[in-house]
Amino acid sequence: MNELKRILHSVIYQLYANALLVSLLLCLTFYLLIAAFRSPGIEAMVAGVAGLGLGFYITRIFQSKKAQAVQIIHQKLEDTEYSLALLDKTDYTIAEQLQLARLDDRFADTSAPKVIFLRIFPYLGICILAIGIYAFSGTLSSTSAAASLDTKPSINPSKPANEPPVFLQARIKIQSPAYTGIPEKSSTDLNVTAYVGSKLSWQVNFDTNRKLSVCLINSKGEELVFKPVKNYFEYTDRLSNAGIYAIKAYWQNPEGKKMVVYQSDYYRLEALLDKAPKIEPESKELYTYHFQKDSKTVTLAAKISDDFLVRQTYIVATLARGTGENVKFREVRFPLSPTNFKESRLTKTIDLKSLDFTPGDELYYYWAAFDTKQPEPNFSKSDTYFIVYRDSTHLEESDLATMSVNLLPEYFRSQRQIIIDTEKLIAKRKKIHTSEFQYLSNAIGFDQKALRLRYGQFLGEEFENSIGGHDLQPDGNVLEGYIHKHDSENEEAKAFAFKLGQQAEGQSHAVERPGEGHAHDHGGAGASEDKDPLAALMEQY
Repeated sequence: MNELKRILHSVIYQLYANALLVSLLLCLTFYLLIAAFRSPGIEAMVAGVAGLGLGFYITRIFQSKKAQAVQIIHQKLEDTEYSLALLDKTDYTIAEQLQLARLDDRFADTSAPKVIFLRIFPYLGICILAIGIYAFSGTLSSTSAAASLDTKPSINPSKPANEPPVFLQARIKIQSPAYTGIPEKSSTDLNVTAYVGSKLSWQVNFDTNRKLSVCLINSKGEELVFKPVKNYFEYTDRLSNAGIYAIKAYWQNPEGKKMVVYQSDYYRLEALLDKAPKIEPESKELYTYHFQKDSKTVTLAAKISDDFLVRQTYIVATLARGTGENVKFREVRFPLSPTNFKESRLTKTIDLKSLDFTPGDELYYYWAAFDTKQPEPNFSKSDTYFIVYRDSTHLEESDLATMSVNLLPEYFRSQRQIIIDTEKLIAKRKKIHTSEFQYLSNAIGFDQKALRLRYGQFLGEEFENSIGGHDLQPDGNVLEGYIHKHDSENEEAKAFAFKLGQQAEGQSHAVERPGEGHAHDHGGAGASEDKDPLAALMEQY
């Protein structure tokens, strides 16, 4: 019984698939026939839906196919002895059980009949005929359109010389740049939408060319003269920017006066820009650390696309080595494949060992892409990513304790980092909100101030209010806070000085006689009395 059920279910599934296939063929047939004689728009889509519904109705796709499947199996497999009706019963007699068991043994290795293409060939033939009609109508319509556009109205030679010319027709041909792959098109609609660099050709026809001149008036009011060619006037130019234009025709009447015989409306010139390649790196972290235990290879990935084609892509990496002012840079460019693609996900594995990436080094890299725009390709680059090789041998305990939360330990000491952040902010200034731009500007300004304060102590800028080159020498004595002034009449001060001298016996501190100015050496460096006080103060730096 199991074998009979297997065969029965297989035939049922094939019948449903056959019904769906017939419905889809009718849907495509109706769509193509309407699109061939009307247009491939809403009407054609409605016709396709109607054809699909007709197919569902003809094939009865929503009805059970079991009875039809049983009939087909009885016809295709003659040894079934018309016993498949027994499968619907739930209580079998001994004779029925023996019959089903005998049929199971008989069809143990028998495959189900192939009925998926049952009566489908008539519908397939109608669909192929519809495809041919649609293709022929498209070729015919394009040929007739081209012929109508290329056919120029002829000049009327019998027109009296004292009658002004009459405008007949104007059309424009648009030839997009070759790298775009867009075919040339011609239209009587003089509103132009094309890519920058496209070649535009206007052709204007009148019933006579006698004593007639035609010009194109651009948005600046300049008149660009058409050239007479046979029985029409032509003007050719390159599209460089957006604007408006009009066509005007002048005729010289028999009295010799020049008069306007035609003035068109103003038409639109819309110049489309070829967009630069779009780069979407998969890495979201701009700043990462590399340790000695980490892998010596880094795998980078990015999705790159363009509105036409991406000609070439690179990863540009810069290795920085050294500290302070003794920093050396080495740039490496990695070309990527494939080339000349519209959209692709690119990956690159960089061997850090081959770059001689050692502890203390920094690796900066970014993605770069060029498209196929001519004569100059568009160029785009991603954000700059940083990989810092941490030198754990020079880390102190305080650095190790805060390493998990301090993501940018060298940030406030790196003037290069501040310059890079400033350049990035300037580049995206027009793409972000004013409030966000001001916030980022203030953050960079604070980083710059912190950097200046950190190193300003060597320039006499220990405090924030002394940044900017203030005079190091304030009013009064610069050492006033480091010396003790004594009055000869102050006996308490003299007693204190005498006691201090006794306690510091054997050391370099000295106490002079009352009434004489004296200074204590607070630096602990044994400064001589002959030294300049300012030099003694700066000696510790």
